[in-house]
Amino acid sequence: MGFIVGVTLPEREICNLEMERDEILKLSLGGKRVVVYGQRNTGKTSLLKNSIIPAFKKKYKKGLVLFVDLMGVTSIDSISERIRISFQEALSQSKPAKSYLVNLTNSLKSFRPNASIDPITGNLSFSIGLDKNDVSVPFSMIFNKIKDYHLQHRAMIVMDEFQDIAMIQEAESKMRAALQDLPFDLTVVVSGSKKHLLSKIFSPANAPLANWGIDILIPNIESDHYRQKYHKYINEKFSQKKLAISLEVTNDLIDALGNIPEAVNTVCSHILESGIYDKDINDQDIITAIDKSVEERGPRFEEYLAKMTTGEIEVLTLIAKHGPITSPKGKKFLRLVNKISPSAVFKIIKRLENNAEIYSKTKGYTLADPILARYLQLKR
Repeated sequence: MGFIVGVTLPEREICNLEMERDEILKLSLGGKRVVVYGQRNTGKTSLLKNSIIPAFKKKYKKGLVLFVDLMGVTSIDSISERIRISFQEALSQSKPAKSYLVNLTNSLKSFRPNASIDPITGNLSFSIGLDKNDVSVPFSMIFNKIKDYHLQHRAMIVMDEFQDIAMIQEAESKMRAALQDLPFDLTVVVSGSKKHLLSKIFSPANAPLANWGIDILIPNIESDHYRQKYHKYINEKFSQKKLAISLEVTNDLIDALGNIPEAVNTVCSHILESGIYDKDINDQDIITAIDKSVEERGPRFEEYLAKMTTGEIEVLTLIAKHGPITSPKGKKFLRLVNKISPSAVFKIIKRLENNAEIYSKTKGYTLADPILARYLQLKR
């Protein structure tokens, strides 16, 4: 099998997160609250969906696991709708006892729970319909039903891109009210890719979810230990085509791609599949492969940029060419900006950061996608 890009990774393809997996799994099986932060494309969602959740289900055969992606939610109703749909999927996968379904049907007075068996697959299909006068099922009510299930068997709630609720008025307080009513040993894992918004939810003393949960960081490929793991992983894939790469060149590749696993996989996939590289991959091959990957994704990047404002494109391009940018409000950066006021630059930076287009790191602001950064350097 070659390098996998663009989808969640199977557990066997997550080569560098053993310690994080073990810690999250220990907390999850112990019924703890966990906050997982990981920059986009670092394997966070893959780890939760394809490693942690299957391990939980393996231990608790009748366990109910709700996984919901909250990216881009725009209202409390949209949060509830995402959770409602995920609850349907969770029930279909867990095959709950008939007594639970009867209780659920009787307790949801204004809703129309419906369970049926697919005649072809034999799998349970479950849906929660709405009466015509209702607009949504409150997520607090669904959490209460998960609580009931947990008291009989075991349950787990996983909410990905949780930080996006911070953009919705009253969502944090309503979520806190729903979560605090759950049993102390019902596992809840929330994760996100926007650390500044997660911090806003969990760090301030007056925040509704202050001091909630145990923090786990999903790292980029920065430590020597994880780089060696990735080096072994790359060479195992390259050996299929009788290619090889030294640890030194692997480190150069990882550095050039901002320590982001998805970007490394993308470039290595090009090297493996293109058939244009000699046996021993060198630094010049790395530069060529990155630029070829940029060309392959050019139309996609142009389509992506077409949805952005002129100001956003200019700020992104300047960060790509001159970053990391330590102070976007500083005179040095503002001199580079063409006809955009300092206040407008600040608003653009905040918008790009809230959308996880850029990240603020120790050395300054950088683009989330290093291949896009290279594209902007070459084409703009």
